[in-house]
Amino acid sequence: QEHFCTHIHMFSHRYAVGRRETTRDRMTYHSVCVLEWNHGRYCSVIELAYLNGVGCHGKSNFYDDRNAKVSKLFAAFPPELIQPALFHRAEIRCYDVEARNIDEFKDYVSKYSKDDEHRRFVDPEFTFSHPA
Repeated sequence: QEHFCTHIHMFSHRYAVGRRETTRDRMTYHSVCVLEWNHGRYCSVIELAYLNGVGCHGKSNFYDDRNAKVSKLFAAFPPELIQPALFHRAEIRCYDVEARNIDEFKDYVSKYSKDDEHRRFVDPEFTFSHPA
């Protein structure tokens, strides 16, 4: 069976910085596209970010084990992907995540939007959703 994207959603947030936010922190948002698929097994998150940003430390806000010593994502990387981040260049990343639909993805975001030591997302907003 052919698989195809059924819906696309825009999700934006500020990063939890673990300290008092500066003016720049309060003005800087990160946006990703969340894709829902007809198979309903997972969603995909598409983002534009610093080149090798995940390859340098193996962490992603979109996986529960982000703070593990070695995340499953990092363990899956071949050696050539483990490189220093280049903050003057960018890459497009695509993650398949456990959420099977946008409601489950919103639950995941909510789980990590509480004002506690596990916080990842500040001021999360789903700004649009459209059929694909």
